[in-house]
Amino acid sequence: MTRELVMEARLIGCTLPQFYLSKMATGGDIKYFQARFSCADEKYAVSKAPFSLPGTVGSPELNSLINGMLKQGEDGINFDFLINGTLLRSTLIELVEKHGVSTESVIEIEYVLKSEAPNLKCSILHDDWVSCIDMTFKRILSGSYDYLARIWNMKGELEKELKGHTAAVKGVCWGRTDGENSTILTSSQDQTIRIWEWSEGGDSCECIHVCKGHAGSVDCIGFSPERQKFCSGSWDKMIKIWSAVPDKEASDEIDPERDEDRKRIKAEPSRRKATTRTPLQTMSGHTEAVSSIQWVDATDIISSGWDHCIRVWDVQTGINKNSLPGKKVITSISHSNLSGLIASGSTDNYVRLWDPKSEDGMIVKSTLSSHQGWVSSVCWSPTSQYELLSGAYDSKVKVWDIRSTQSCLHTLECHQDKVMCVAWKEPEVLLSGGADNQLAVHMYNKGGTTSKEE
Repeated sequence: MTRELVMEARLIGCTLPQFYLSKMATGGDIKYFQARFSCADEKYAVSKAPFSLPGTVGSPELNSLINGMLKQGEDGINFDFLINGTLLRSTLIELVEKHGVSTESVIEIEYVLKSEAPNLKCSILHDDWVSCIDMTFKRILSGSYDYLARIWNMKGELEKELKGHTAAVKGVCWGRTDGENSTILTSSQDQTIRIWEWSEGGDSCECIHVCKGHAGSVDCIGFSPERQKFCSGSWDKMIKIWSAVPDKEASDEIDPERDEDRKRIKAEPSRRKATTRTPLQTMSGHTEAVSSIQWVDATDIISSGWDHCIRVWDVQTGINKNSLPGKKVITSISHSNLSGLIASGSTDNYVRLWDPKSEDGMIVKSTLSSHQGWVSSVCWSPTSQYELLSGAYDSKVKVWDIRSTQSCLHTLECHQDKVMCVAWKEPEVLLSGGADNQLAVHMYNKGGTTSKEE
């Protein structure tokens, strides 16, 4: 009994005599729960025997307890605690009462390594607002209001400028890769999309096709899963589908195997003239500008718009087969292939999580509140069904664990003006661009995670 009392005193941060006095002062009226700890990582495992925990404890006290049992030093290890899949961010009794956790049996408390705050690796200065970003193969692709798209390496060094648009670049996307050659998309307020071929080894990037068909700014683009097609959304309220497969050059124009033609390639690296490409298909349904688009799988495309609506489209028929209505302008969406949820950013400062396949009538599963300005961009983690990145006009970038809805995991204050775009394409790299002309690159050393913060 004495051992349990010592542990309980430690949990509420007092000495054993102080604990006795506290119990006497409250008439012993402290609610206790039987709980058992578990950890997926065996090296941090502790006894599976039930403990009697006072309801007043929270994560700091539980963290001290686990570190004590693990005999860690003063610095210790930082853990997060989950009960029924919900992150503990208040006291134990508050979580139990709020979420209706049964106390008739032993409460199972899972603990996982807490993720460290992302570190700023570099900040890349542009000549104007950074409006869009993408990443692949340790290369970063950015688009700016200075009419240019740019390719950067992870050191923040410029590798190539993509010139051709006559207005702000609003969308960029890495596409099909064939050896050292990659297909890149850029879209613009000039109402066009350009298809580029980038040769890493040859350090060349040519515009091979100019896609025309929209009657307004093309603000969003997205490749199909197999990278053979792409979709686009525009201020003209339309969604269009295009071929992403580059046309082959005429075989009699040039032969790379011939010595004389190899010399011509070296002397004239940009020989191909960009040709005009028209859309394969047009889908209408949005009543205001299309703000964001994503090709989910072989059958579905999702889009959002200034008409306060998220729409799901059937690729084969072009039919708007599902509509998820909201109350405010939806600025950005991101679909998670891991959970099937859609995250959205909106002009009411909230991030919302939608389940398009919900059968209980609750389409919006939760709302994440912390931003103090329009949420301009959202992006799911590529490896976790719980982690999400958001950027807003409050100049903040936030990392979320959706098991916690009232506060984020980390706030990145790396911008001096509104955040225009975020991207999370590599597990350890977080990207954001803003109206301060900066592209910020953060490295994220995540802790362990398993499977909602209240």
